Amino acid sequence: VYPEVLESAVAPVEAVLSAAFPRFPCYRAFTGRRVRSLLMRKYRIEVDDVPTALDRIRSEGFSHVVIQPTLLIPGEEYAGLLNTVQSSSAGLTVSVGAPLLHSDADLERIIAVIQDTYPLPEDSAMLLLGHGSQTDTFGIYQRLACKLRPTSVRLCTMQGSPSFSDGIQTIQELGVNRVFVVPLLLCAGSHAREHLTEYRTGSLLLMLKEAGIHATPILRGLGELKDVQQLYADKARAAYETLLTL
Repeated sequence: VYPEVLESAVAPVEAVLSAAFPRFPCYRAFTGRRVRSLLMRKYRIEVDDVPTALDRIRSEGFSHVVIQPTLLIPGEEYAGLLNTVQSSSAGLTVSVGAPLLHSDADLERIIAVIQDTYPLPEDSAMLLLGHGSQTDTFGIYQRLACKLRPTSVRLCTMQGSPSFSDGIQTIQELGVNRVFVVPLLLCAGSHAREHLTEYRTGSLLLMLKEAGIHATPILRGLGELKDVQQLYADKARAAYETLLTL
């Protein structure tokens, strides 16, 4: 985690969410203990966890809360967030927004955003680098890979399926001479840099080179894209509409 990544990919999403709800304050909280600890230890940046943020909101006199996660899929982290909210929200009415990718419509929208943002030259393709999940209950990554088949965009993930080897094979099947590798991650942080800037054992960049594929990495997180920021705002608006019914 790098402060410049927070500014380039997290803060813009927060700014769009704040603009979507100008009458309400916006609070930042991170679920990951390791990330919060690292930010504090290395950069003296303090970020609340979710229970602390809810305590702060409660102490400031608010009773209704929309929580919009910047998670990509409804996996283990999302389930953990829901459990945390349930155990930490006494006295509050809370609506938790959906992750970026859940429904088929979400997948189609993200594909459209990626294709509009990164038009491909002839005889080239794109390989998306996702985090992946061992508990992808809804099969988001496999569903996305299927929806990408009519395009020149392919997908691989660091965990689960499709694997790096799967992604490389699908690129080879396209028969192109060049591939652009783009993070399917909110931030182009440590994971993206490890796999897209280093020719080390197990890195995606090295595996592509060993497969004879000329790869051009693009270190740009999804949170930097205006269209993705608006998708998060849409999720928060839907959560707010739900809050009004509670």
